[in-house]
Amino acid sequence: MSVVTVGAVIYELDDRLRTPPPFPPAPSRIRTMTFAGDIMAHDVNYYAPSYEEIYRDVRPLLRGDHLTFGNLEFPVDQSKPYSNYPRFNNHPAYVEAAVAAGFQVFSAANNHSTDQGAESVVATARYLNQLTDSRPVVWSGLRTHPEDPMTPVEVYSPGIRIGFLALTFMLNLEEGSELVYRINYRSGERREALLRYVEAVAPAYDLFILSVHGGVEYRELPLPLKYGYFHQLVEAGVDILWAHHPHVLQPHELVRREDGTRAVIINSAGNFISGQTWRMEPSDAEGEDPPKAESALYRVHLAERKDGSLHICGVEPVPIVAYRHPEHGMVVRRLNGLLADKELDEGWRDFYTSRFSSIQRILEPIDSHNHAP
Repeated sequence: MSVVTVGAVIYELDDRLRTPPPFPPAPSRIRTMTFAGDIMAHDVNYYAPSYEEIYRDVRPLLRGDHLTFGNLEFPVDQSKPYSNYPRFNNHPAYVEAAVAAGFQVFSAANNHSTDQGAESVVATARYLNQLTDSRPVVWSGLRTHPEDPMTPVEVYSPGIRIGFLALTFMLNLEEGSELVYRINYRSGERREALLRYVEAVAPAYDLFILSVHGGVEYRELPLPLKYGYFHQLVEAGVDILWAHHPHVLQPHELVRREDGTRAVIINSAGNFISGQTWRMEPSDAEGEDPPKAESALYRVHLAERKDGSLHICGVEPVPIVAYRHPEHGMVVRRLNGLLADKELDEGWRDFYTSRFSSIQRILEPIDSHNHAP
């Protein structure tokens, strides 16, 4: 048994991770994984007439790939009432609607994980474990006992071994913080410890995916410290770094690592669904609110080499918006489809037309060498 220290906590590494049993080879093909932003639950979301309608327009995309990832930005404690910002709480039906729409992999580590205290962190973890037992769902980011090690979960995909780990850079409340996978990236010691941890566990997998919740809210570019650290993480072994929390889009990157392989950094996927723009009107096109409703489904395409290894072919961002439907409340719409909708109010058509170029500009990928400090 090996150990890695992250902060003051020693995490045990099962040495069998270093020499995993081989999977039978899968047919050579393209695999697509979709990464969404924050699945939030303000009162206008959890009191919506139909959770199914939230996903109707994007369901074919979520169900048509190999894996879909989303960040659950709320505790799930059925023993407590629904709760809005700033201390969220939700019930299972809201999550199960996301699963029915096609989400299979969830991050549960974010700044709202402890909104309802330690007992609700445990309740959330137990609920997600029950969900995993009954559905083809996996999740990461919480533990039910403080002494439990931080360990990646394995995501099933035929022929390949995928490791997934979710963590957060911050929490709004400290009560229950010992039950959340958290790393303070402003601490140089802890940053280095996480890099060593990734270096130790990533080689056990054909693909290692890290979910990171952190950054500055509503900022359209990552701060230099976050940018540099994300590049260090992909050099340490993260193949897809999927980040969220700013509630707005930030540019994504295709990174060429020193060994010649490619990695993907999604600096911020924005809000997948929220109630933050419930009161927004077409006249607000140049205000602060529109970016909070704009997001993307990042479709990462991977292919197998002749030797069975995976390589990242590219990233296809599909622009989406949280749209206030006159009957169904806040729903997710593909931007191109919304603009082509003949029933769309002319005021909103002008609004989204004016926003289209801004969204497209942010979604242009950065193809870069890894120059992390």
